[in-house]
Amino acid sequence: ALLNKYPKHNPLILAKAILLQSSDPAQALKLVQRITRQQPAVPALILKTKLLQQLDRVDESLEVFALILEQQPANEQVRLNYARQLINANYLEQARAQFLELSQLNPFDDDYRLALGYINMDLDAWEEAAVYFEELILRESYVDTAQYNLGRCHEELGNYAQALAAYTAVQQGQNYLAAIQRQANIYLNQDNLTAFSLLFEHAQQSAPEHLIELYLIEVETLSKHQLNDLAWQRIEQALTDFTDDHRLLYTRAMIAAQKDD
Repeated sequence: ALLNKYPKHNPLILAKAILLQSSDPAQALKLVQRITRQQPAVPALILKTKLLQQLDRVDESLEVFALILEQQPANEQVRLNYARQLINANYLEQARAQFLELSQLNPFDDDYRLALGYINMDLDAWEEAAVYFEELILRESYVDTAQYNLGRCHEELGNYAQALAAYTAVQQGQNYLAAIQRQANIYLNQDNLTAFSLLFEHAQQSAPEHLIELYLIEVETLSKHQLNDLAWQRIEQALTDFTDDHRLLYTRAMIAAQKDD
């Protein structure tokens, strides 16, 4: 009703576009474009990026983000959203550049260090990624996550002793079992069955709440390396301790199949 009276009043046009954002993004975009053609103010441009994303016009949305940052280069939230959209669009080099800018804007934000570590891993820049994970460990931030990913970097670089040291330092959290699995693979790749056995012996003592998962990792790793007789011994031991666990029963069936039994 107000727009009928004031059809060129930009704040009213923007308000209507916001109301239409969920129900009719195409119409909302037409309204926003009426504003931005005359006066490319940041609030309208930010809404325009969201509408273009909703309409799967990703590259156009990224162009608008770049325009906003020309006006407000120190706008951390806009730059962060731009970086995330670049990642979603798989423009990883450009995303890395934006996170570097963010890290300079806010050098104490460890989320940016973590993001830079992950992006460098995705770009196979393992040495660069390792630097960021080492910084996080020194800063005592995201320590277990950083140790695990530092191990992955060293593993990719062929630095197996350093990879094992990093994986061993992962003592808790969501990466603990994955770190055990990676250590196990390294030991068997090196034909070091003694270290492999000691790894699981120690893990079962220090993390009894993960006993079934540790048995599964141990047996599946042995099977992966064609050590089926030893895998059979360990799955039988596991089922002595946990007779009715369906995961262990299924794994034993898979080992039997591999043994042509």
